[in-house]
Amino acid sequence: MRSDLQSRLSFAPLRRGTLLLGGIALAACTQFPELNQSVSAEARSGGFPALVPVEVLLADAPQQQVTDTTTTSLEARAAALRSRAARLKGTVLNKSARARLEQKPDIPAEG
Repeated sequence: MRSDLQSRLSFAPLRRGTLLLGGIALAACTQFPELNQSVSAEARSGGFPALVPVEVLLADAPQQQVTDTTTTSLEARAAALRSRAARLKGTVLNKSARARLEQKPDIPAEG
């Protein structure tokens, strides 16, 4: 004869499965919001945008977007950022400030 604990443990996976199916069934009954009401009447009555060939769009774009000036300014900015990063890597406190912070505070005893 099996012990009471063994019989309870043998049904544990079945209980988990039942709980999982119950949770899925509850989630399936969720009421979804009306998405059609979130679109304004003006947007609903408006037409679709005109489809234009890509060549027309490219004709309006600047022909050369990266120039020698762009490259030079980006290299200068990168150098400035590297210099700033190098300065930030250093110590924040000088030796005298660090020594002062490491001293024990002199707190007078209460009388």
